[in-house]
Amino acid sequence: MTIGEIIRTAREEKNLNQSQLAAKAGISQATVNYLETGKRNPGFTTIVKIAKVLDLNLEDLTESMN
Repeated sequence: MTIGEIIRTAREEKNLNQSQLAAKAGISQATVNYLETGKRNPGFTTIVKIAKVLDLNLEDLTESMN
């Protein structure tokens, strides 16, 4: 799974739309969309914010980037 697929799956499991995830993580909805569609790779700070909101393990997310 790509990092975008992991984020999308976790977001959907939490019943959040992209705008809600963005607001809770303090990032833009466009950033969430770009990450989920693979158009952009997240920086570490963004990964931390998203992981916190979605209760994801940072190690699992960063491993998917390699």
